Amino acid sequence: AEIYCKICRWKEAEILISTAIQILEEENSTHDSDYFNATDLLVSVYLGQGRHDDAVRLHTSLVDIRRFVHGSGHPDTLKSLDGLVSMYQEQGRLIDAGFIALEALEARMRLLQPTDLNSVWSLIR
Repeated sequence: AEIYCKICRWKEAEILISTAIQILEEENSTHDSDYFNATDLLVSVYLGQGRHDDAVRLHTSLVDIRRFVHGSGHPDTLKSLDGLVSMYQEQGRLIDAGFIALEALEARMRLLQPTDLNSVWSLIR
């Protein structure tokens, strides 16, 4: 699927990734890193296809799962929040982006040292 993504063959990539996700869901592996990676890749495919609403919807559900599995302050959860901020900014949804960016900043400031580079980056954004 990654090869198809690299050559912008989005439909083929989507079919493979969707199949992998379905198998992982059937095996109750939705809290597994393979599931997260496949879902992240499917978000990229949706963006490549110009399906921004689908990408945001899927990425939002992934953020929710990561919050449940890892907690709000886990680096993977925060990275997913940052991705959601970027998607909202690209769509011109600046208010939504701002709320999510503040959520990520507050989590970083609560859980990480203020001098940590991720926290500093959140302050800059």
